Amino acid sequence: MLGVQRGLQESQLKLQESQIKLHDEQLKLNTALEQLLNLHIAQEIKQIDYEERLLQLTRRIENLEKS
Repeated sequence: MLGVQRGLQESQLKLQESQIKLHDEQLKLNTALEQLLNLHIAQEIKQIDYEERLLQLTRRIENLEKS
């Protein structure tokens, strides 16, 4: 009976260790996803800035052509 209990405890310990490793990997993945999202947001902001500058230049050209 003690052998069965010991085997069960060892199995539970291994399961807990595996769960901890899984949690650590999930944290790493979440960190990587957060970094990727931040890069995507930064790229979107740059794209918006670019489009706004392009629109401003287009308006200036149109105004110069009207003058």
